[in-house]
Amino acid sequence: MLGEASSDSLKITDVVFHSPVRFLPTEQVVLRFSPADPGLEVWSEVVPAGERIPRHHITCLVHPEGMDSSDLRNLIEGERKARLRLQKDPFPVSLSLSRLSQRNLYEIFFHGPAFQVLGEMKDYNRFVLQVTLAHGKDLAACRPLLAPDGVSFALEAALHGAGLMCLLKVMQRNYFLPRGAETILLDLAALRAGPPAVVTAEFLCSFFEDVGAASLLQARFNVFLSDSEGRPIGAILGLTMVGGADEPPDKRTLVTRGIPFRIGTGLSAISSSEGADSEPLLVGGFPFIGVSVADVSPLLGHQEELEKLLSPPEIGRLREFSFEKRRAEWLAGRLALKLLLNDLSMESSRASFPFEGVTIVSEQTSPTLVIGSGVERKVAGFLQALHLSIAHSGGLAVATASPRPIGIDVEPIEPLASGVPDKFLSVREKTIVSPENWLALWTAKEAVTKTLGVGFGIQDFTKIEVGCFGYNEPYIAKIAESGKTFSCLSFKDSSHLVTLAWESN
Repeated sequence: MLGEASSDSLKITDVVFHSPVRFLPTEQVVLRFSPADPGLEVWSEVVPAGERIPRHHITCLVHPEGMDSSDLRNLIEGERKARLRLQKDPFPVSLSLSRLSQRNLYEIFFHGPAFQVLGEMKDYNRFVLQVTLAHGKDLAACRPLLAPDGVSFALEAALHGAGLMCLLKVMQRNYFLPRGAETILLDLAALRAGPPAVVTAEFLCSFFEDVGAASLLQARFNVFLSDSEGRPIGAILGLTMVGGADEPPDKRTLVTRGIPFRIGTGLSAISSSEGADSEPLLVGGFPFIGVSVADVSPLLGHQEELEKLLSPPEIGRLREFSFEKRRAEWLAGRLALKLLLNDLSMESSRASFPFEGVTIVSEQTSPTLVIGSGVERKVAGFLQALHLSIAHSGGLAVATASPRPIGIDVEPIEPLASGVPDKFLSVREKTIVSPENWLALWTAKEAVTKTLGVGFGIQDFTKIEVGCFGYNEPYIAKIAESGKTFSCLSFKDSSHLVTLAWESN
């Protein structure tokens, strides 16, 4: 239907997702149309199956004339600016860990989508993500989305790209759902010639919105689709994704507060929260970044490069290490934290800082910062209010930062040596957590001690007990003697396992 709006292009505005709930095979979608100025107002309603209630799905405004010259210019210029922003990576070393395979993408970030439209992650720098799209046999598996004009595949690819950027950027791993979009632009002639090859998702800002007792996380993006020659052929501009810590039974409450509303109401509410002087909030609260030790090792032999990244005291400390492996690990940890802090500073105050102007002090304690005179006052104030944590193991250094005390730990995925589990697991933990997940509990307990700032100050790790465990979602760890409770969040890929911990309210 959408492809018939224009022979060459498609333009849709004021898109609102009212109820992004998975359809049952027996459910039907009914479309309702009404004239509007300009264009055609479209309502999508779901006829329920079984005991499900009727619900609105999507409303939008279709422009039958398709894209005009201004829309085409916005498409081309927007995609170009996003690519330039991707090239302005503040990190001075090419990070191999910013590239993930399709298997890693769908095992780590997605949970069983019907169609795996994404291919491999090309590049990512926390502000822009670029991912190839399915091709070959993977594209053949997406055939239902390709007929008749490829619009369904293009939109699915754009939403998957934005969803992945949400998970990477915001680090809120439970779920994200689309809330609305300002404009959708598609070159139908190009889509008929072949599916898009690359999706580029550009992060714009993030903020909270309170809905009843819930505080929902919002993130806004521009998403661009390009063909195999690099030509932009589609975009979703002003796409807003909404997420939260606990997924409610009725997802309508995430988007419309349970009440269907007219086109544009949701988008105007979003726009009102973004004044010209407003600062995007860090949602999710606990970002982290990983840097491969192998990526930074070549810097050890380049004094000029080190002087751009480390303060004089840090360079002096680096020279004190006898072994190159230890120097590389120490350097990777410092660069990971400085890169993360620079990103956060850009988000909060729109200003970066010279890496050599900040000294990270961490000797058997939580990292602290010594801020040099060359750092802007507003940036210095922001940085000094953060709690920091660094860890490295198995060739990977990780770092995190938060307004509240936080800890992080990383371990390579390897079998635990015989007898080691008895030193840190309680009898109850061995019963409720399967052996393949015991390593995650070790990292959780290490992260808890770092949150307390005591490192190995807790000699008996069995006194830190983890309840129900799961990856990519918060779980609880308690210290029985003090009664303190901590929230933990564990992630893993094919080679490493990372856990964050922070004291629960």
